[in-house]
Amino acid sequence: MGSYASCMLGTVDFYARKKDFEVNGSRSELSYDMSAEGGQVGTIHVKMFFDKAYTAEQKEIIEHSAKNLCHVGNSLNPSIVKNYEFFYEAK
Repeated sequence: MGSYASCMLGTVDFYARKKDFEVNGSRSELSYDMSAEGGQVGTIHVKMFFDKAYTAEQKEIIEHSAKNLCHVGNSLNPSIVKNYEFFYEAK
């Protein structure tokens, strides 16, 4: 799970810089639940924290890149449910 969290933060940083803004002071927390069958991850819970406010357009870039452009996330089994929460101006 650590590689997924790192990938999302790196991906967000990459696309933010392409749009001329920075996401310094960001962090993520991941947890997961096993599937009912056992032995496999069923759901991943992602929380991403950013220490300042962003415009609606910047938030869209942040959230889209985290959810859709991270190569680690895209390589996970598609049956895994991913729940995302984004927190801005988090301390």
